Amino acid sequence: MRYWSIPPLTAPSDVRPIYERNLGGFAAQTSISWAITMPQDDAFIGDCSLFRIDLTHRHAEVGYGLHRSHWRRGIMREALGAAFAFAFDTMQLNRLEADIDPQNEASLGILTSLLFRREGYLRERWFTGGVVADTVLMGRLRSDA
Repeated sequence: MRYWSIPPLTAPSDVRPIYERNLGGFAAQTSISWAITMPQDDAFIGDCSLFRIDLTHRHAEVGYGLHRSHWRRGIMREALGAAFAFAFDTMQLNRLEADIDPQNEASLGILTSLLFRREGYLRERWFTGGVVADTVLMGRLRSDA
């Protein structure tokens, strides 16, 4: 969670507000989250989501996280590919956006491989856990596919 805009979760009870926010966002059609699990035992290893969904203007932001033990296996690329296909094909969105810490080279790389383009740089945008961080804004249009 080093690159998230919230402090690391330290207790199981920290998940409850996120879970409730996700349920409320789904009901209001402003967010949708998917769990990433292992096929053999259904163990939760990460998630990906669309949030700040705006159906009028047909855009959303993307977020994701994957347990470190599953990095560099293509799992997140596969999950994001499915989420983006749902966003563009099923939801008929036109634009997806991502807000990435510029030090998170892996995240920048995966988004670039999924046709996102760097569109901006915001200095000192986030203050989380006593650390200030910049942001790279990335975007992908339906027509970029």
